[in-house]
Amino acid sequence: MPKRKRARAQAAEYWSYIFEIEDWEPSYMFSINDDSRFGRGPYWEHLGIDVTGTFIYPERANGRRTTFTIGGDREIEESFGPSYQSRYEPRGVASLTMRGSDTYVHASVVHDAIPFIAAMITAGRIKFLLFHGESVYRGKATITSMHFQRSVDLADYP
Repeated sequence: MPKRKRARAQAAEYWSYIFEIEDWEPSYMFSINDDSRFGRGPYWEHLGIDVTGTFIYPERANGRRTTFTIGGDREIEESFGPSYQSRYEPRGVASLTMRGSDTYVHASVVHDAIPFIAAMITAGRIKFLLFHGESVYRGKATITSMHFQRSVDLADYP
């Protein structure tokens, strides 16, 4: 009887996703850190922006209404320093979930970038969010880069 060959894992496919901003609101929470799962130290805070809008690319997601949360993370800023000893290798900067009609994106950025991003959205200087990452598999995708842009030329995306 011939040996059965093992199936090879497929190489990850990468896609671009383009999201048009329609509305946003800031969110902030500050509390005593009762549970160390939420971070180190005696306090816990969340500074973020909740964005709503619509995907315009890829074609299969075109018109899909989406909630996008950008959260500030102080540990990201620490990782830029020369003496930083990483506890883990980051897989991505955001995660995308598409299940049924529900779509949700959660991203982390340097904590101090949140006021800048909010100001640029308010001034109309940022109207689109561009993501690049894995293709959606079982309703999820890891996003490896994100860009905040004023305009997008869809002709650049085949």
